[in-house]
Amino acid sequence: MKKVRAALIGCGSISRFHVDAILEAQGTLVYACDLNLNAAKDVAAKTGAEAIVDYRQILGDESVDVAHIVVDSKLHKEISLAFIEAGKHVICEKTLSENPADSLEIVEYANSKKRMLFTSYMKRYILAVEKAKELMGELGSLISARFFTRQPWGNLWEGATDNPFFGVGPSGVSEVVKRYGGGILHCGGSHILDLINHLVGLPQSVSASQIRPDYLDYDLKTAATFMINGLDVQFEALAHPLNHIGLLNDGWDEGFEIVGTKGKIVWQSSLWDDVVSKSSILTHYKEDGEQVTYTYAPQSPFSRAIAAFYKDIVGGEQLSQSPWSGYHVDEMIAKIGLSASQEKAVRFQW
Repeated sequence: MKKVRAALIGCGSISRFHVDAILEAQGTLVYACDLNLNAAKDVAAKTGAEAIVDYRQILGDESVDVAHIVVDSKLHKEISLAFIEAGKHVICEKTLSENPADSLEIVEYANSKKRMLFTSYMKRYILAVEKAKELMGELGSLISARFFTRQPWGNLWEGATDNPFFGVGPSGVSEVVKRYGGGILHCGGSHILDLINHLVGLPQSVSASQIRPDYLDYDLKTAATFMINGLDVQFEALAHPLNHIGLLNDGWDEGFEIVGTKGKIVWQSSLWDDVVSKSSILTHYKEDGEQVTYTYAPQSPFSRAIAAFYKDIVGGEQLSQSPWSGYHVDEMIAKIGLSASQEKAVRFQW
């Protein structure tokens, strides 16, 4: 089978998951690119890639099949469009861009150029979530759904913080907003919004609220109710200070509960970046009273996602994830913000 030849744009902390996934998928990393040349050299030393600082050096290399874009969200549009124009497929970290208009432009341009576009919402590829997708047809008519992520960000609720990532510095903009475009909704909630789309469907309307302390420039809590084909789907994203809650008592409290007329499934997630020792579980409550719990050995969802994307690239057809996935989430984020600011329900026009 043809080996996929990749370029990595951005060699920060998230890039290690992409690098491992590329190698596990039997891909070849041709370039490691970062404005910090030493960071690029560290990746190059592990993979044999060429270390560079300017992604534009890669655009003319016809041997490169795909670009992994792992930089700040504000740069996603520029770099994605450049690689699509150069005839490359794109795997972009979430969120796809900083607003739905830019995300829509990226998707439409990729489609017009017949290039594949994947947004790295890798939680679809957690084994327990894949099992949940498989079991959806056994639940009957859906009557209740609740999705949530509660993440330990430290105590940001009782006043300003000097944490260099979460605090608002002299510039008036926090590092979390600079890098990701927002707070808990963008950083954690976006993955859960993708799971709502993946498992239940696209919403027709949303009614939302957000808590943004006046000493921060982002949300610490976002709650929303989506109406999806007559079903009210509850959503919550919360940054909290507790270190001993959740499935493994490590502060990470994330999951979903979906109830139908013939059964219920409950997903409990483990900490997303510990793919070596932690794994999530799924419990299926059947109509006849039987209860089945699915447990799995730890496995990186990044590796499973990239393997699926590479299979599509080699096969020449995008099957594993719709190119619209990133845009759908960004539209949901925007409508949540609009609903919260107007204090009323907002409809989607897909």
